[in-house]
Amino acid sequence: MLKDRKLPKKSTRIWVASHVTALFAPSVSTLPSSSFTNWRDTLHVGSLGLGFSMDVGVITEVQEIRGSSSHQHQIWFDDVEVPFEKARLSIRALKLLESEIGKLPGMRVRHYFEVPIGGGFGTSAAGVLGLLITVRNKWQLPLDDLELFQMAHGIEILEKGGLGDVLALYHGGFEQRVKVGGPGVGTCRQFEEVEKKINVLIKHFSGLETKSVLADERKMAKLKEVGTKFLNSFTRLHHLDLDLLKKGLQEFDDVLSVMNSEVAAELQWLWEEGYVAGQIMIGNGVFVLLEASIKANDEKIRILKDRGYHLHQIVKETVRGV
Repeated sequence: MLKDRKLPKKSTRIWVASHVTALFAPSVSTLPSSSFTNWRDTLHVGSLGLGFSMDVGVITEVQEIRGSSSHQHQIWFDDVEVPFEKARLSIRALKLLESEIGKLPGMRVRHYFEVPIGGGFGTSAAGVLGLLITVRNKWQLPLDDLELFQMAHGIEILEKGGLGDVLALYHGGFEQRVKVGGPGVGTCRQFEEVEKKINVLIKHFSGLETKSVLADERKMAKLKEVGTKFLNSFTRLHHLDLDLLKKGLQEFDDVLSVMNSEVAAELQWLWEEGYVAGQIMIGNGVFVLLEASIKANDEKIRILKDRGYHLHQIVKETVRGV
């Protein structure tokens, strides 16, 4: 897990893993109000949850724009420059760094996405964390690894990009978030060796804006009730129980009811066929978990690939220089 080792200090091109939340229980009573303006205010805010980091993610690199001032930043998604309103988290990250350590030169930030934006893959967390690390490394800023993770968590909360992805990336692997908060405050338990035992298959349908769901207080309250009930039962286990997980996912997804008709139909088919499957939180996509050691699952993987699924691995190492 990252909390036990150092982030790359020299690389100015950083890869950060994607993260899928299978189910969660938002900390509704501590969601930030408009009066929260500092990332430090958010360290006790977040969610409980269950999820995993994957072998695809976001690559971020920065280049100085010679002769420009800080207000002349450029943000690129893949090969397209995007307006600032579509890159709120990246812009907030740059402003946060300037508020902490002083003016920075104008820079060109490029995010390369290996997973769809708005698909529930934690691209906002991966992008903003990658940006903070890259800028720290390029200009040798006096910020330690934990501070960067905490800043990324704060930006996610303040911009409603997500609640628990950064904490999950801090730990890596297949995790259960058991105490709400950002890195250094919130805590996770890990299911050891799961990345070697479980195959993940993903099918993406369309984007879903996380902010639109997190802003619905009534839905968040219901999700907290159902999610907390299931997560409490899971906490008592010493291993990943796929049968219990399958039951919890079906109940949770029924309550969430933000899926489109394609996702709903796909999940119904998967559940009828006996798969451990759920909606990606929060996105219009589906994940399936299969035990790698069962030979019969090879045929299931082939069937799912024919239906448009992509096979991925769970990873513990969530940040590296590339």
